[in-house]
Amino acid sequence: MHKSKVFSFLIMLAFFYFPEQMFGQEKMSSAQVEEKSYDLYLHKSWKELVVLGNSAIKQGYDYYYLRMRIGCAYYEQGNYLSADKQFKKALEFSSGDPTAEEYLYFCYIYTGRYEEARKLSKLFTKELARKIGTDSLSAVSFVIIEGGIKTSDSSTLFHNATYAQAGLGHYVNNSFSLFHAVTYYTESEFRGKTSQFQYYLLANVPMKNDWLISPAFQWIYRENTPPPVQEPPPVRIGPRPPPPPAPSASSSNYFIGSLQARKKLGHFYFTIGGTISNIDSNAQYMQTASISYFPFGNSRLIIGTQGYLVESGRYGNETAISPFVSCMPFKSLTLSASYLNSSVYHLIEGDGYIVNNSFDLTPSRWTFQCSVSLSKNLSVYGLYQLENKVESIANFKYNYQAFIIGLKFIP
Repeated sequence: MHKSKVFSFLIMLAFFYFPEQMFGQEKMSSAQVEEKSYDLYLHKSWKELVVLGNSAIKQGYDYYYLRMRIGCAYYEQGNYLSADKQFKKALEFSSGDPTAEEYLYFCYIYTGRYEEARKLSKLFTKELARKIGTDSLSAVSFVIIEGGIKTSDSSTLFHNATYAQAGLGHYVNNSFSLFHAVTYYTESEFRGKTSQFQYYLLANVPMKNDWLISPAFQWIYRENTPPPVQEPPPVRIGPRPPPPPAPSASSSNYFIGSLQARKKLGHFYFTIGGTISNIDSNAQYMQTASISYFPFGNSRLIIGTQGYLVESGRYGNETAISPFVSCMPFKSLTLSASYLNSSVYHLIEGDGYIVNNSFDLTPSRWTFQCSVSLSKNLSVYGLYQLENKVESIANFKYNYQAFIIGLKFIP
């Protein structure tokens, strides 16, 4: 009797956790697939519709209305990364169908694939473009302004650093996007003063089969001013020695080229890339690879990690790894955190966007960011960063804390 109860419980458990496999055991006719899927769609039984629809496809039934119903079921559950596949399949059966195109467009929007959405909108009919507003979209996608300071726990040696950036994103004929950023950074420390001007350019080009190609370029102009030389103390006997020669300032131009390719596979984004630079007149070659996982098929939760392999003539081979997580507990609030563990002196991150060209090594770093949407067109964000540093000559350890605040305007 006891064994019988256990067996019954296991059967119920299997049915609860593996409904797709249970449905898959039942062979359905084409009429049954149509009738059941349509009934589940009318009653908005989204979970059951997904199970039945996928089971029917495995049994060889595949047509426009079935794909649309499965896509709508995923969409209504917020699983946009699974829904987009169904709408693409539906468009293979009915090319140019406005309903499938509309759903697919918003699947792209809700998962941050804005370039794919813009490119798809070029296929819309005038009626569909007018309905969802793509006929009046601005070429400018966003404008950002941000600034902040960095403070050190060794303030006698490392004074506060300041940072400011302005950025602009825009589209070119709705085919691809460009992002421009101008940055100014200055810091003063016991080794002198550094002032740095940067210009960054990134292109995001959507390709077929869920590929996104992103070439980038950055130019850095840096001025270094050594600390003033202290004059010797006055002497009472003999002639006064001549003062030492004044240190000379120097300026440098550095260039960074980067290329990344991203591929979507189900709920995963895979990215590979390469970067070349001449920071501190040292040729550096870097390979990157990252993986991002969207458990719910949307941007509510993203988990991932990025790895770096750097080859440098001065420092040899170096590696770094940076796991990250991002969540959206509310529609207007996004929180993210990342950790960096690195042996790379001049690590370049974010497709050539973030350049760590400090004199000193950053073996570890924590970053926390919060973004709040104030309205449809305006959001504010703040960033806190804790860098653990190792001075390059005496090897003493110190910390930097960065506080950055920014505004993002979307026309």
